[in-house]
Amino acid sequence: MEPRYLTVENLSHSTTESHRKMRPESLPVDEVIANKLRDPEHYRKNSPSDVNARESGGMRSLVAAVKHTMAQASTAAPYRAIIPAGFQEPTSVVPVDASRSVVACLSGDNLTTLFDAKGRLRRTPLAAPSTNEIKMDAVLIENSRVARAGAGIMIMPETHQPRPVGRDGSIVLERLPAYIRHVEAGAWSTVDVASLGEVPQSSLPINSTEIEWDNAIAKAIRFEIPRVDRRAYADQDQLCAHIVAGIALGLARTADAVLLDAVKASNPQAFSIAAIAAQDLQIEDIRAIAGTNAAGVAVGVDGVLRAAGVPAQLTPDMSGTIVGAWDRCVVAIRDDISINFLRIGTAGDMMVTAWASMLPLIAAPQNFWEVA
Repeated sequence: MEPRYLTVENLSHSTTESHRKMRPESLPVDEVIANKLRDPEHYRKNSPSDVNARESGGMRSLVAAVKHTMAQASTAAPYRAIIPAGFQEPTSVVPVDASRSVVACLSGDNLTTLFDAKGRLRRTPLAAPSTNEIKMDAVLIENSRVARAGAGIMIMPETHQPRPVGRDGSIVLERLPAYIRHVEAGAWSTVDVASLGEVPQSSLPINSTEIEWDNAIAKAIRFEIPRVDRRAYADQDQLCAHIVAGIALGLARTADAVLLDAVKASNPQAFSIAAIAAQDLQIEDIRAIAGTNAAGVAVGVDGVLRAAGVPAQLTPDMSGTIVGAWDRCVVAIRDDISINFLRIGTAGDMMVTAWASMLPLIAAPQNFWEVA
């Protein structure tokens, strides 16, 4: 089979770093590369000063940063007293923002507990915390169904870069363009050389799509931690580790849902072997993802789950069953995840809110089908 390439390119830098991680049993995948634009000092500036010490080659422990931020939010006052000149007591108070935030870096922060070296959550009750250190993006990729099927998970750095202009030190933000490119085999034609016939023009074998981050999908999660539950943890590090683990696992599911919704919105045609052949694909190039309806899904005598004869896996994030060449699509996720803590009520409950931005990118929508 002719090699195909799905690449992600940013035009502002010459060095590239792979953000593509695949399980050994997954199908052969195309290359997904992304430029590393941001200086590591950026993350230090967005973190509490006393938890900036990064372990393991300069990486920060996100659990420690979350613990520090939550402790600050627990004691933050929701108002500020006003003491006019000549007075010894406050005459009024003004409300202030009592929330505290930490910016999680998917490509730079470490998760040091609950996950093993491959990014899988340790679900054994009362198991000792893992001593392995693993980056947050690796956890996201390992627990994503679409990534296991072959899709790319790209951690997107900042798309705007400050540039000095003029002599007065003014700064403007320059937008850095980025693209995904899907390369197919070029169509060759037979030419009658004796008659000096013209060479028929075929379609361009390169499909370029610009990454329009303005069209990204905003995702958020909010939950409350009652004070009694917080006090039930003898070790606050364990509470913070559970919070971070829940957010990381939720990001993986959210990335799945965003890409699956985009594939469904492209109105895939009915699946057939003839359709695979027409797209110059082999059966080993495709995988199935089955939703809650489990349409066309059965377990073979060999114990392998298949949909319409194609190896499949299950997801709760859609109802139908999609078969496709998943290495033709990417989910771009903004590197910075904002996690906000706010003490609410008189009992000292804690509200946690996290924000993320994602963008589904499908280079070849014709390579996806729906199983009836």
